[in-house]
Amino acid sequence: MGALDGFDRVFLDASYMVALHGVEDAMHARAEELLEEVDRARARPCTIWPCVYEALTVLRRHFGHSATAAFAESLDDLDFASYDISHRLEARALFLRISAARQ
Repeated sequence: MGALDGFDRVFLDASYMVALHGVEDAMHARAEELLEEVDRARARPCTIWPCVYEALTVLRRHFGHSATAAFAESLDDLDFASYDISHRLEARALFLRISAARQ
């Protein structure tokens, strides 16, 4: 049984996208391995636009135009989760509740 069994989507955060597209990144090889696991599980990668903006900024600053352009060209392969302010407020409240319970 694999870690992705039962999941049809996998969320990609900015650090993962930087590692995947920044070939000199220390975690690049691991990011490629994880992408292969996602492909084998037939899960669909998804993210949100703020993660994309952050990844674009970090890639451009640390890995240059080519890595940034390759990432920008790959965006068609991602699903984008949509949310509104109510989702953000709900997430904040949940975080505060869980955090307080674990003190």
